[in-house]
Amino acid sequence: MTSTTPTTPATPKSPTFADRLAKVIRVVTIPPVGAFTLVSSLYFKRGLEFGSRAAYLFAVLFLSVFPVLAYPLQPAIPRYRGRGREGQRSLAILMSVLGYLFGIIYVCFTHATDMLLTIYVVYVISGVGIAVCSKFLHVAASGHACAVAGPVAGMTYFLGGGVLPWGLLTFSVVCWSSLRLKRHTLAQFLLGGAISVGSLFVTIAVLRVPRFS
Repeated sequence: MTSTTPTTPATPKSPTFADRLAKVIRVVTIPPVGAFTLVSSLYFKRGLEFGSRAAYLFAVLFLSVFPVLAYPLQPAIPRYRGRGREGQRSLAILMSVLGYLFGIIYVCFTHATDMLLTIYVVYVISGVGIAVCSKFLHVAASGHACAVAGPVAGMTYFLGGGVLPWGLLTFSVVCWSSLRLKRHTLAQFLLGGAISVGSLFVTIAVLRVPRFS
């Protein structure tokens, strides 16, 4: 008889400091945070051009709170219950789309400003662009990059070029975290960012939105 020596299971590799840092960066730059930063910056810096306090609160609700609601709602919805992270992501996308749609309805039935209309339209176009890349072109464009680049581009356009250096630094750090965690390739990340920036340019050109500077 030939005896075999039992093999010892490989010890899981402990996450490095860089891995933990990358995860923290991903968490603190989730799309709802980017949306909140955008609308809050525009409201407090360009209050009259942005709109009323109610318009600001609704923007926070539709663009920031709605996606976050996916996490407490998941256990209560049978379709998404028990599906783990994938179920949370699917529900978060659905809640985001609902938020965008409610935002568009809001601007259609109120005297919304051009700045606020621009924000909602850009989010809708960006969402459609990410969905088209994923579902029809089978290209995993980074939604995270889209949600970072869009607010940076919007704040740069409406608040001035002083925002751009900090925005590029943030975008670069988030890009590093995504590559470090292998969530996306560089091409996928840059494509996601390009979708939101392109959406802003298209919206500005079609609606002829001024810079309010």
